[in-house]
Amino acid sequence: MTANLFDGPPDFEHDGMTMRGVAKAAGSELLGATAYELAPGHVVAFLRGRRGAHRLSNESGTPTRFVLVSTMAMPEVVEYPESERVFVMSEPPWSGAPYDETRGRVIRGFAKRDGRAVPPDSDD
Repeated sequence: MTANLFDGPPDFEHDGMTMRGVAKAAGSELLGATAYELAPGHVVAFLRGRRGAHRLSNESGTPTRFVLVSTMAMPEVVEYPESERVFVMSEPPWSGAPYDETRGRVIRGFAKRDGRAVPPDSDD
């Protein structure tokens, strides 16, 4: 039996990029893996920390295929050096977990210079 990560319809397509969930389809719970195809001349954000400023680009003349693997451990804290912001997420929004009124979900951005939420909290 042979399998190709790029067979079948993609889970998501947008502006020259297609993706297919691999780990979830295989039954993984704490490991994430997604197969991507990136058209020539496009950029996708992925890398963690300052070393990649969260992007991969295809500067070739042909589509590029790759698989990214990551942990699904929460909370997730991501620094975006190009915008001087930090993003915090208590659980992935795609998890399908029921919303807990007492615990809620945290998906917020903060300015690095002063730690204030972006956008600011309302006065309501």
